[in-house]
Amino acid sequence: MKYNITSIELYDTLEQLGTKEKFWFYEKGQYFLCKLGRPSTGENWAEVVSFHIATALGIPCASYGFSSWRGKEGVLSPSFVPDYCRLIHGNELLVKYVDYPETTAYKVREYKLSTVLALMRMLESKGVKLPIGFEPEGAVSTIGDMFVGYLMLDALISNQDRHHQNWGMIEMPDARTYTLAPTYDHASSLGCRVSEGEIRKRLSTTDKRFTVAAFVSKAKTPFFGDDNKRLKPVDAFHMAAERHRGAALAWLEKLNHLSESSLQDIFKRIPDGLISEPSIDFALQVIKENKSNLLDCEL
Repeated sequence: MKYNITSIELYDTLEQLGTKEKFWFYEKGQYFLCKLGRPSTGENWAEVVSFHIATALGIPCASYGFSSWRGKEGVLSPSFVPDYCRLIHGNELLVKYVDYPETTAYKVREYKLSTVLALMRMLESKGVKLPIGFEPEGAVSTIGDMFVGYLMLDALISNQDRHHQNWGMIEMPDARTYTLAPTYDHASSLGCRVSEGEIRKRLSTTDKRFTVAAFVSKAKTPFFGDDNKRLKPVDAFHMAAERHRGAALAWLEKLNHLSESSLQDIFKRIPDGLISEPSIDFALQVIKENKSNLLDCEL
């Protein structure tokens, strides 16, 4: 059965963060976010596919489904922030707890993964809990352990957009607690912005410098290493895994059981006309290469 496409008739307020057209609306007692993918990209299907992959791996993730609004294609996501609660973005937390510039710019050299991991440990000591609905499970018992799972997902789907506003904590005033937010915003993953012409060349080339493997090897995260160089997604995961080895092994075990047939089924359920066959083949090859690289990590 194909995924549904929800038709949206009305909207209320515009969302200011990010670069894409988006808006929130309220319906049947719940807030929803509609994001409109940029033309000539696969940003919409990348969000939906990434959500279903995260779900298959047991990683808490904002829900995404296909939508349409005034003839424009997009995705629909119910708010993961409960009523009367607030999402606190990563940059706000970094400014509050560590030496970090007060900026909304994304390319910040102070955005070191070691700093973020240290912040996670600090927040754990302050009682910040795992995402809502997720109970401690074996080696995954802290927010740092969970963040390793987010980094593994990034590496698997070649997500290059884990900037300091694409993760955060949920403040729950009534319960006087904080929880790690689920992972969200994966629209720059799975090669969804690569043109179909380039995809066909990469899938058929014999030039090792232009293969799918070469493509994924060039992916960079917004995180900087301690050497002030941007980290590749698999290196970011490996760095976090060194500090959370048990959790990393647990996440890799889940990844090892993620079958190719289950991934193919996710893509088969995308409604006709929203993704091309070459794009499906390319995305599956991206996942295959990244999965192999992750499972080859020596921990």
